[in-house]
Amino acid sequence: MTSPPTPDLDAEADVDLGRYGRALAERWWLLLAGLVAGAAIGYVLSLGGHQVYRAGATVYLGQPLGILGGNQIQSPNTNPSTGRAIVKSESVVRQVAARVGMSPSQLRSGISANAVQGNVAKLGQTPLVVVAVTGPQPAKVRAAADALAKILVSRLSGYANAKIETLSAQLASDDKTLATVNAALNSNSLVADRQAASATAA
Repeated sequence: MTSPPTPDLDAEADVDLGRYGRALAERWWLLLAGLVAGAAIGYVLSLGGHQVYRAGATVYLGQPLGILGGNQIQSPNTNPSTGRAIVKSESVVRQVAARVGMSPSQLRSGISANAVQGNVAKLGQTPLVVVAVTGPQPAKVRAAADALAKILVSRLSGYANAKIETLSAQLASDDKTLATVNAALNSNSLVADRQAASATAA
């Protein structure tokens, strides 16, 4: 019994490759069309996507102290959640959106206000808060972050402003008292009394 002849695999491969090569040569336009279609789809997808920009402002909420400067006072400034509540409030969002030319919904979705990592939020250690805005237009995003930070500082500076007014009034009163005392010390009658006292002692 004889075994069947072994097929020549190299010969078949040469035939197949030649056939495929001829097919590609006859239909070269299909390759070109696929290349053009892929390039067109990539271009359209690149137009549909957009970059997202982020701008942030670091705000120190402040540590209110007593009028004598010794004791620490708990207030909205010592709560990091206060900043988030203020910058995300509807009135602030609408005000800033109108100022920078963004829609309220677009601005609202891009606002964040978080404590800087590494600080311990407890009495006497008020963390820094980063007010950030994200969006597709860098100039508007930067302006919105700056406006939100300024509003936050303005809303939380009431105690500090009142303390400054109180201390300024006290300083003005002290200056007035000192001026009165100096005027009395330099008056003619007091100088005469001093001269008379000196002559009596002599």
